Amino acid sequence: MPDDLPTDDEPTVRRVEGWLQRAVAERAGDLHLDLVDDGGYVRLRIDGVLHEIERLPLEAAHAALGRLKVLLDIAPGDFVMPADGRFRLDRGGRSFDVRGSYLPGADGGRICLRFLDRLSELAPWPVLFAKPSHDAAARRLMAKPCGLALICGPAGSGKTTTAYGLLQSVAGEGLNVVTVENPVEYRLPWMAQSTIGPWIGLGFLEMLRAVMRQDPDVIFLGVLPDVETARLACEAALTGHLVLATMSAPDGLAALARLRDMGLEPYHLGATLVGLMGQRLVRKVCAACRVDGPPQSAAAMMALGLDGRLDTVSHGRGCELCRGTGYRGRAPLLELIEPTAAFNDAVARDAPGEVLRELAFTPDLPDFRGMAAELVSAGVTTPEEALRVLQGVL
Repeated sequence: MPDDLPTDDEPTVRRVEGWLQRAVAERAGDLHLDLVDDGGYVRLRIDGVLHEIERLPLEAAHAALGRLKVLLDIAPGDFVMPADGRFRLDRGGRSFDVRGSYLPGADGGRICLRFLDRLSELAPWPVLFAKPSHDAAARRLMAKPCGLALICGPAGSGKTTTAYGLLQSVAGEGLNVVTVENPVEYRLPWMAQSTIGPWIGLGFLEMLRAVMRQDPDVIFLGVLPDVETARLACEAALTGHLVLATMSAPDGLAALARLRDMGLEPYHLGATLVGLMGQRLVRKVCAACRVDGPPQSAAAMMALGLDGRLDTVSHGRGCELCRGTGYRGRAPLLELIEPTAAFNDAVARDAPGEVLRELAFTPDLPDFRGMAAELVSAGVTTPEEALRVLQGVL
């Protein structure tokens, strides 16, 4: 590895600045710089999919890596230890918190930047809950005086954004809303937002204990990392608090199975559960080049239960606005379970997954497959895109 990286030479500064400006202009959520044995390549994650934008010779790649480390306040010459950093980016009247992570590797490592728009408004309620039955169920959930609600999905599926939307619907002078996050992603009014500090022994469990002494009405936990925190969350739900938490799990039913596998007693879940939500984000058909035509994938139509039901679907031809992909923007794909007494009794009895599935969904609150079919039928997305994001749960 080079010991003296030219991190502030003009070509390197211009190159990195160009990447940052392009990331902002193209609404990228992440920027990746990967070093390989003969150079490096740069990719932007746009609407959830990575697109390569530049390849670099080895010396330029090392210099750019060093420049990004300087911006993140990471030692540019240290290639051994993983490191995290952040900086503020103001471009075109917009302000971003940029969080970065360096990971060492055999060829020099990689850096990933995540862009959080400090000035943007979070997705409004009608976007998060466009389906009327979802809107009604979400409002009933947030009107509950106590209980545990889980928002589930893989990384990058919009769990925290949905949680913020739910919290904003009730936050105000009349309720004490307290959050424990890692980190706090957006500052929101009428909420006491706190972050964990594992370097001083303050994890989610310790912070949740402290929050429960703050007379909260609604508690939001950025994650349930272990069985002790999950038990305390259930205790909080039983003692008069509405507790929302996110979990990295394929869907709500998988989250219940994971909590049981962690050691949480089923009767705790059965006694406290008031809501389960699974979430994905699907790319929307580009409005600028949208056309209707026959389905392009019989397999996707069959997987969604649409074979023989739809003669035409919407797709994008590809244009400059959508980078030739046919997609621009994303929409939430939700699976919302409103637990009934029978469902919670089955959870408490540790009933098999197929029994829970029979009790979980209704025509008004369908599973992922049914919701994906609705979005395809409405022309919001394509069968191929729905199948892509639901791999592993269909």
